[in-house]
Amino acid sequence: MINNTDIIAAINELKGNVDRFLDNILKDEEISRVHVLILLSLSEKRKKECKANVNDIVTSLALNQGNTSSVLKKMEKMNLIERTRNKQDERKVEIALTKYGREKLDIVEERIRKIEKALKEEYTNNEKDRLMNGIDELNKMVSFMIKEEEKI
Repeated sequence: MINNTDIIAAINELKGNVDRFLDNILKDEEISRVHVLILLSLSEKRKKECKANVNDIVTSLALNQGNTSSVLKKMEKMNLIERTRNKQDERKVEIALTKYGREKLDIVEERIRKIEKALKEEYTNNEKDRLMNGIDELNKMVSFMIKEEEKI
């Protein structure tokens, strides 16, 4: 029978593989995995024609508020993003992709598309749907584990 320790070990192994995958994609770029995740999040916000703020990034990526602020400052210095104060509420900082940030993200997305093309040849849509359903179930299970642990 599989126990929680087995699940945590499997998740850790998966996380390591995803990290290595992203590291390989980024090996020639000057950006980190966290930078890419933030750029992707900002890109999604832009598609929905809305601006992101620090809380959006923290919440959507489950990041630490303090760490995220320092990462965003670094990204601004790298010209990947621009930060502006909200005109209605100066306490809020809005974040947007710069042209350079979009270019970097385009490079990463193109590399991912090439890998997706290879995946399409290797795996059926049904297999990918089953995988996504499994990932959804895994997320639900881990969320449940977190809630239970918080009760202790």
